[in-house]
Parts: sequence; structure tokens; C-alpha cells
Amino acid sequence: MNPNLIEQMIDLRDLAAPLAEIFGVPTVRGLVIQHRYSSDISPIPVETLYEIEPHPVIVTANASLGQAFSGAQNITIEIDDFQIKGISRRYTYEQLVGTGINYWVDAKLHPLTKRRIGGVECDFVAILQGNTLTWDLILRRKPDHVSR
Repeated sequence: MNPNLIEQMIDLRDLAAPLAEIFGVPTVRGLVIQHRYSSDISPIPVETLYEIEPHPVIVTANASLGQAFSGAQNITIEIDDFQIKGISRRYTYEQLVGTGINYWVDAKLHPLTKRRIGGVECDFVAILQGNTLTWDLILRRKPDHVSR
């Protein structure tokens, strides 16, 4: 497929996606990604936070998804894992997956201070790369954030 056509499709999709939030679709929720990395200048790790825009659809992973993943990638999907659907391909693979990355579901960034507000901290489980326009992630609540 023509790369320019794909980029145009991604742009169109990213323009339309916020409509779901405007119309109050309850599964459109906030996702904040935190990168921590070392700096050559300081011994203190550098931290960068950014909120995924447009907001993705976040639902609890279901059993059929678990079966699909378990066989294909040798991973286990738990009943309270999050399935994050519709992250724009404007975000690179490296921005979403790697060492020093933390995920916060149902979080936002304060517009002035750019500090994280709320959220449930999660670990990376898997990424689906089958869609040309978006990324889908599976995230697992960190043990101290498991709801009982």
C-alpha cells in the first residue's frame, strides 16, 4: 500500500477518533506513558510523561483474546488485564514498548504542570501489530493496583 495513503488514513482516523469522547463513549479513557532513562549530564534519571492523544478505547481483556494470544505469542492474558485499542500509529513502536517505560491507565496530564493525575500503574504484556492505522496493547495492573 502507498505510504502516503496510509499517512493520510492515519491523519483522518486521528481527526475522527476524538468524536467518540465528545459523544461520551465510556470506554474511551486516558493513557499516560512514562519514560525513564539515564542522562549523561546527571546521575538522576530523566523522566518524560506524555498522554496518548486521541484517547484510546480501554476495556478489560476477555477470555477469547487470552486464547488468541496464548497460542500465538506464548503469553497468558489474565482476566483483569487491560486491552488498549486504537493508539495512533503516529506513536512509534519505541515510544510504546521498551525498557524504562511505565503505563498509567485512566490517567491524565495536568495542562499546566504536565504532572500525572490519577491512574492505575500497569506493566506491558503484549502489542498487536496487525492494524495499519493503530496499535493495540495488552497491559497488566501492577500487583499493588489489583482491584479485589
